[in-house]
Amino acid sequence: MHREWDSVEQAYNTNRLKIGDALDRTLAQVAQAEDEIYEQLRESDNRIMMHSDSGSLLDMISISHGDNALNNLQMAQQMGQESADHAVQANQLRQLVGARSAIWAAKADLLSAQGGAYEADLGDTVQRDLNVRLEEA
Repeated sequence: MHREWDSVEQAYNTNRLKIGDALDRTLAQVAQAEDEIYEQLRESDNRIMMHSDSGSLLDMISISHGDNALNNLQMAQQMGQESADHAVQANQLRQLVGARSAIWAAKADLLSAQGGAYEADLGDTVQRDLNVRLEEA
Protein backbone atom coordinates (compact mmCIF):
# COMPACT_ATOMS: atom_id res chain seq x y z
CA MET A 1 0.00 0.00 0.00
CA HIS A 2 2.86 2.38 0.80
CA ARG A 3 4.45 1.70 -2.60
CA GLU A 4 1.15 2.44 -4.28
CA TRP A 5 0.81 5.72 -2.36
CA ASP A 6 4.39 6.69 -3.26
CA SER A 7 3.68 5.95 -6.90
CA VAL A 8 0.50 8.04 -6.90
CA GLU A 9 2.22 10.90 -5.07
CA GLN A 10 5.13 10.87 -7.51
CA ALA A 11 2.78 10.91 -10.51
CA TYR A 12 0.83 13.79 -8.94
CA ASN A 13 3.99 15.84 -8.37
CA THR A 14 5.27 15.11 -11.88
CA ASN A 15 1.98 16.23 -13.42
CA ARG A 16 1.95 19.43 -11.35
CA LEU A 17 5.42 20.27 -12.65
CA LYS A 18 4.36 19.53 -16.22
CA ILE A 19 1.34 21.81 -15.86
CA GLY A 20 3.49 24.58 -14.40
CA ASP A 21 5.97 24.24 -17.25
CA ALA A 22 3.14 24.31 -19.79
CA LEU A 23 1.79 27.51 -18.25
CA ASP A 24 5.24 29.11 -18.41
CA ARG A 25 5.60 28.09 -22.06
CA THR A 26 2.17 29.54 -22.77
CA LEU A 27 3.18 32.85 -21.16
CA ALA A 28 6.26 32.87 -23.41
CA GLN A 29 4.03 32.24 -26.45
CA VAL A 30 1.79 35.13 -25.43
CA ALA A 31 4.87 37.35 -25.17
CA GLN A 32 5.99 36.26 -28.64
CA ALA A 33 2.56 37.00 -30.11
CA GLU A 34 2.62 40.42 -28.43
CA ASP A 35 6.09 41.10 -29.85
CA GLU A 36 4.88 40.36 -33.37
CA ILE A 37 2.22 43.03 -32.96
CA TYR A 38 4.68 45.40 -31.25
CA GLU A 39 7.01 45.15 -34.26
CA GLN A 40 4.22 46.32 -36.53
CA LEU A 41 3.19 49.10 -34.15
CA ARG A 42 6.77 50.23 -33.64
CA GLU A 43 6.87 51.31 -37.29
CA SER A 44 4.36 54.03 -36.35
CA ASP A 45 5.51 54.80 -32.81
CA ASN A 46 8.99 54.03 -31.52
CA ARG A 47 7.85 54.24 -27.89
CA ILE A 48 6.42 50.71 -28.22
CA MET A 49 8.60 48.41 -26.07
CA MET A 50 9.46 44.91 -27.23
CA HIS A 51 9.73 42.19 -24.60
CA SER A 52 13.35 41.69 -25.62
CA ASP A 53 14.02 45.34 -24.75
CA SER A 54 13.64 44.50 -21.08
CA GLY A 55 15.98 41.52 -20.86
CA SER A 56 15.91 37.75 -20.68
CA LEU A 57 13.37 35.08 -21.50
CA LEU A 58 12.52 34.92 -17.80
CA ASP A 59 11.59 38.59 -17.96
CA MET A 60 9.14 37.70 -20.74
CA ILE A 61 7.06 35.60 -18.39
CA SER A 62 7.56 37.69 -15.30
CA ILE A 63 5.17 39.93 -13.51
CA SER A 64 6.82 43.13 -14.73
CA HIS A 65 5.93 42.30 -18.32
CA GLY A 66 2.35 43.10 -17.47
CA ASP A 67 3.42 46.75 -17.32
CA ASN A 68 4.95 46.70 -20.81
CA ALA A 69 1.93 44.89 -22.18
CA LEU A 70 -0.50 47.35 -20.62
CA ASN A 71 1.54 50.42 -21.61
CA ASN A 72 1.77 49.17 -25.18
CA LEU A 73 -1.95 48.37 -25.17
CA GLN A 74 -2.76 51.93 -24.15
CA MET A 75 -0.54 53.36 -26.89
CA ALA A 76 -2.07 50.96 -29.44
CA GLN A 77 -5.57 52.03 -28.40
CA GLN A 78 -4.61 55.68 -28.91
CA MET A 79 -3.13 54.81 -32.30
CA GLY A 80 -6.30 52.84 -33.08
CA GLN A 81 -8.37 56.01 -32.86
CA GLU A 82 -6.57 57.20 -35.99
CA SER A 83 -6.15 53.95 -37.91
CA ALA A 84 -8.39 50.94 -38.40
CA ASP A 85 -5.33 48.67 -38.67
CA HIS A 86 -4.06 49.87 -35.32
CA ALA A 87 -7.53 49.39 -33.83
CA VAL A 88 -7.41 45.72 -34.86
CA GLN A 89 -3.95 45.37 -33.35
CA ALA A 90 -5.10 47.05 -30.14
CA ASN A 91 -7.97 44.56 -29.92
CA GLN A 92 -5.54 41.67 -30.42
CA LEU A 93 -3.27 43.03 -27.68
CA ARG A 94 -6.25 43.37 -25.35
CA GLN A 95 -7.07 39.70 -25.91
CA LEU A 96 -3.45 38.70 -25.26
CA VAL A 97 -3.36 40.66 -21.99
CA GLY A 98 -6.58 38.87 -21.04
CA ALA A 99 -4.88 35.55 -21.83
CA ARG A 100 -1.89 36.58 -19.70
CA SER A 101 -4.28 37.29 -16.83
CA ALA A 102 -6.01 33.91 -17.20
CA ILE A 103 -2.66 32.12 -17.23
CA TRP A 104 -1.63 33.87 -14.02
CA ALA A 105 -4.94 32.81 -12.45
CA ALA A 106 -4.21 29.20 -13.41
CA LYS A 107 -0.68 29.48 -12.00
CA ALA A 108 -2.10 30.83 -8.73
CA ASP A 109 -4.55 27.93 -8.51
CA LEU A 110 -1.79 25.42 -9.19
CA LEU A 111 0.50 26.97 -6.59
CA SER A 112 -2.31 27.07 -4.08
CA ALA A 113 -2.92 23.35 -4.61
CA GLN A 114 0.78 22.76 -4.02
CA GLY A 115 0.58 24.51 -0.68
CA GLY A 116 2.68 27.46 -1.80
CA ALA A 117 0.49 30.11 -0.19
CA TYR A 118 2.90 33.00 -0.77
CA GLU A 119 3.46 32.12 -4.43
CA ALA A 120 -0.26 31.54 -4.96
CA ASP A 121 -1.07 34.92 -3.43
CA LEU A 122 1.51 36.55 -5.67
CA GLY A 123 0.07 34.91 -8.81
CA ASP A 124 -3.45 35.84 -7.74
CA THR A 125 -2.39 39.44 -7.12
CA VAL A 126 -0.78 39.67 -10.56
CA GLN A 127 -3.90 38.26 -12.20
CA ARG A 128 -6.22 40.67 -10.35
CA ASP A 129 -3.92 43.63 -11.10
CA LEU A 130 -3.88 42.77 -14.80
CA ASN A 131 -7.67 42.49 -14.83
CA VAL A 132 -8.19 45.84 -13.09
CA ARG A 133 -5.70 47.61 -15.31
CA LEU A 134 -7.12 45.92 -18.40
CA GLU A 135 -10.58 47.25 -17.51
CA GLU A 136 -9.10 50.73 -17.11
CA ALA A 137 -7.36 50.57 -20.49
